[in-house]
Amino acid sequence: MTPPTSSSSTTIILNKPEDWEQWLWQLRALVNQQIWAHVDPATEAPQEGLLEKPPHPKVTDFNEDATLYAQLSTNQQKAYENSRRYYDQDMRYFLKQEEHLQQIRTQITSTVSIQKKLLLDPSLTVKEWLIRLKEDTEPSKNFMIRKVQLQYTESLKGLKQTKVIQWLDQWEHAMKMAEKHKLPQMTNGIWLIDLANAVRPISETYFVLYTKQANDTEKALSSEYRKVAMELREAFANLSTKVDPLATVRGNVFNVDFGGSEEDISTTEGDTGRGNSLSRSRKRARSNSIEEETSSSKRSKNQCPACEMRGHTLPDCWYLFEGKRPKGFKAGSARMKKVRKRVEDDKDLAAQVERLQLKQSEDEA
Repeated sequence: MTPPTSSSSTTIILNKPEDWEQWLWQLRALVNQQIWAHVDPATEAPQEGLLEKPPHPKVTDFNEDATLYAQLSTNQQKAYENSRRYYDQDMRYFLKQEEHLQQIRTQITSTVSIQKKLLLDPSLTVKEWLIRLKEDTEPSKNFMIRKVQLQYTESLKGLKQTKVIQWLDQWEHAMKMAEKHKLPQMTNGIWLIDLANAVRPISETYFVLYTKQANDTEKALSSEYRKVAMELREAFANLSTKVDPLATVRGNVFNVDFGGSEEDISTTEGDTGRGNSLSRSRKRARSNSIEEETSSSKRSKNQCPACEMRGHTLPDCWYLFEGKRPKGFKAGSARMKKVRKRVEDDKDLAAQVERLQLKQSEDEA
């Protein structure tokens, strides 16, 4: 067992009742399990069953009149040497045990508060230390239920597009504790309804999905929260790093039917040839758009509701889906701003965009 230093950011310091459970788990994870069986504070029996220090064999044990090894007979010397071998072996086991116990003491003293250290009388055994800490710190069942209930309630607040992953970390931990302590919210799909309401500000699609799943006996099981957390992590990975809700997976599909202006085409250094090709493609796209204006039915069918350009439909919009953009394309800031506002103001359109983003992510996966 190699105890971590108390300065580690992941080390739990025992100070408050709510620390007890995780602190004890942390300690047990580091302790040799054969040793733990003898020091576990959950058992009332005193620390017992450990190896005792073996007695050192003496010459007088084999010949009470002898004081030196040389004074022993040949048979007595063989018996003495055999006894010494057993002693050396037993001593190695004993010292190894003592080393483990000392490491436990070191781990305990380095991970409890200053106030808790006052309970650790050096003359007491490791188990007596742990029993004292348990009596002084372990919370009641009702106390933990109240704490977990508060943690669960707080975890449902404050979801933002730029901090989805951090929010999910807190929510998933709260769900784990809620499941362990059997909160009533973990039954009858209540947790899914709560989650649906929590994610609604950034996703109408998931609000509808989880509200529906709350009535599904299997999907509403409390253990399903792990799958739901993974699903949300994958779906909103981009939103955790970008404020732009229109961002999606990247790709290299070139859609020549996308109608737009020349200002949206730019080239990077060393890519002049491709830029000329893009310009020609853009002109063809614009020509196609002009031709389509002669037919009102085509204009209605092939006009993108997001950017309001003709020549492509919503799934192929370069402004919404980076994966549809050709290399070297840069969206004009003014038009992109209009597209974003249009999507944000139109809930139905926003839901369509989100469904398309999810579908593209699934297809790429």
